[in-house]
Amino acid sequence: MNRIIQFKRIALLLTVLWTTAFGMASLTAEPLPVWKKLNAIILTGYDPAHSWKRNSAEIKAILEATHKFSVDVMEDYKILSSAADLAKYDVLILNGAFYDKPGKGKEPQPVFVIEDQAKKNLLDFVNNGKGFYAQHLASVSWDSWDDFAKMEGQRWVRGKSGHASREPFEVKITNPEHPITRGLNNFTTDDECYARFGIFSEVDILATGFSKMSNVDEPMLMAHSYGKGHVVISTLGHDVKAMLTPETRIIIARGVEWAATGGVTPEQK
Repeated sequence: MNRIIQFKRIALLLTVLWTTAFGMASLTAEPLPVWKKLNAIILTGYDPAHSWKRNSAEIKAILEATHKFSVDVMEDYKILSSAADLAKYDVLILNGAFYDKPGKGKEPQPVFVIEDQAKKNLLDFVNNGKGFYAQHLASVSWDSWDDFAKMEGQRWVRGKSGHASREPFEVKITNPEHPITRGLNNFTTDDECYARFGIFSEVDILATGFSKMSNVDEPMLMAHSYGKGHVVISTLGHDVKAMLTPETRIIIARGVEWAATGGVTPEQK
């Protein structure tokens, strides 16, 4: 009988010690992070100078490799006509050239008309707190839409913007304190160095590259707030080869996350 009582006392003591230790740990330990994947949609479907299908697949792979995103790819822009469907996403990634007026000369390209309600839905989407990310030539889309140009901040303008021959060039980090570029050093990439973008509103220039077309340092990566939302325009990412540059992949992943949330969380495993 004494042994039974002694065993019960030991068991009770161990229970108290365990409960106390666990309680103290819960008060002092850092809470475990709870990851919620961001819903991203890539709008694509046409680009006269780039392999939009392969490029979109690569962007999707880069984002999904971080384990931070759930990514859908839509090969047209009709979702913009439904505010409810658009609201399911945290960030919209544009990877296509949706011209809304005919090209001149050697540009017999299709015209992509966007209705007024779709225009409002897209601007409201960003203005109310969601994200917009445009890669490479995508910023040229909807040439005639002035409010879209203001939302983008800086963009490719047909007849003005351009680039010299593709070759490796140095990308210079001009704002190392921004969440997208924090910790990145200058790097070399085999890509197209875009030049002579149109300026429509104020942006934060995060990285530049020296253009042999304009003979000046040109913005390569831009970010800014639009209402409650965030916008990122990246000229990098001409093709899959260009997106194999490690820093470019980091910029895509961080840029899309910052557009969606205004911040960049640690890498997930």
